[in-house]
Amino acid sequence: MSEPQRGSDAALSGSRARRLLGFVGVLVVAWLVVLLMSRILGTPSGEGATARATSAGSGQDTTSASSLPSLPPVVVETALPPFGGLVLDEPTKGYALTARDAAAAGGAWTVVVRRDDGSLGHHGAVVTYPVDPTKEGAGSPVQVGSVQGFGRPGFIVWPLAGQSARIRGDLPGSDLTRIAESTTVVDGHPKVAPLPRFTVADPSPARLPLVHEIRYNDGDLGFTYTGMTSGGGFEDALYGVDVTPVGTVHGSPAVASTVQGGNGTVAWEPAPGLVAYVGWSSSPISARTTSIAVRLAEGSHSITAEQWLALTPQLVDRPNILGGQ
Repeated sequence: MSEPQRGSDAALSGSRARRLLGFVGVLVVAWLVVLLMSRILGTPSGEGATARATSAGSGQDTTSASSLPSLPPVVVETALPPFGGLVLDEPTKGYALTARDAAAAGGAWTVVVRRDDGSLGHHGAVVTYPVDPTKEGAGSPVQVGSVQGFGRPGFIVWPLAGQSARIRGDLPGSDLTRIAESTTVVDGHPKVAPLPRFTVADPSPARLPLVHEIRYNDGDLGFTYTGMTSGGGFEDALYGVDVTPVGTVHGSPAVASTVQGGNGTVAWEPAPGLVAYVGWSSSPISARTTSIAVRLAEGSHSITAEQWLALTPQLVDRPNILGGQ
């Protein structure tokens, strides 16, 4: 009887061994599958998961700095500019902005021509060269010397030096034609010969090479800003919009318009070739808002280039393009 018992024990032991080997085989296959999937899908290793769990438990942000979007650094104007700025009261550092158009000198240029009784945007004209005649709208034929251009009130476009030029102003058509006929091109820039009863300025870029602005918050106008710039582009743009004379600011004739303004600006010429303005962007241009801007302009004063740099103005490179350029 004992032999059969031993035979049964042996059979049982063999069965258990086979089951154990089968279970181990399943574990090995499962482990291989997990390992293969981790390589294919990039599943984090236990060490990495443990490290993240530990950091998360401590409340630390473990996101890589390289994966975060980077903000552009603030660049401050440091080179001494050719002019300063315009302030209403004691400006706060960080509210001054310099908009620099480094490519302005490579574009079109202007010449400002004013009658003896003229001023900024009044009794004058601006010659711009070169311009694209296909973007200047329509008009009637106009004879300019030996060539034919086209025009409309206050506006003439004509062929010049292989390209085209434009003159805009509030002068009679005969004066505009006479100025156009007196225009030549020297070194790629327009040049107007001296004319009786007119003052002719030196050529300057049509786009504004440099704009200095300071932002304020006025109780009556809301968001307000002062500005100072140079070049004939500002005056050329004035002849392309409605302009209202508003008396004088610091003894210089001033005009109200939408040039360089969110809603409006009051601009004047503190020195030849220099334009100062007070603008606003919270209320539509009207007699009321214009009168407030004139009052603010009368209370403003200019600062030197050194004083402007002391405000640590933010420097932004952008095209300073005005209407019709």
